[in-house]
Amino acid sequence: MQTAKEIFLEMLKPGAQPERQLKQYEALHMRLYDPINTYLRGNCKRGTVSVDRWGTTISFPEDAPGAMPLNHGELAVCRDITRWRGYMHDIGKNLVKIMEGMRRVVSLAEEKGIRDKVRIFVGGAPISQSFCDEIGADVYTEDAGAAARAAVEILRSCQSSR
Repeated sequence: MQTAKEIFLEMLKPGAQPERQLKQYEALHMRLYDPINTYLRGNCKRGTVSVDRWGTTISFPEDAPGAMPLNHGELAVCRDITRWRGYMHDIGKNLVKIMEGMRRVVSLAEEKGIRDKVRIFVGGAPISQSFCDEIGADVYTEDAGAAARAAVEILRSCQSSR
């Protein structure tokens, strides 16, 4: 029987023929404990609250499928919207780190010899298609919802090409 990881990797291939469909959060479990996620978000453990490398407080409740950033009260990025200019400088520094991290993910995939086995998605408001092309990522989307829809379409095309 194939592991969840083996099934997920099989689904990414053209002409994929997995032995079964993954359960709802089965693929998410792999992502939570992979080395890249640990590097980016710290070593989040179920039932804990931790701080990642950018200072974001991350909560991972026992009953949740994954960790989520806390962004309310004192943890809000911009606590007083009338003073938004004071927060923009810090956000800009974090954005540079995030974009450098995206570039590093692509280069690490190449260095480790897995670049042709994975699809790398980038996106969000500050990211553009030209940045996606520049770093060699595969897919650009405007937001996480669009990324999820694009991933579903890629998986469907893999299944239909079998």
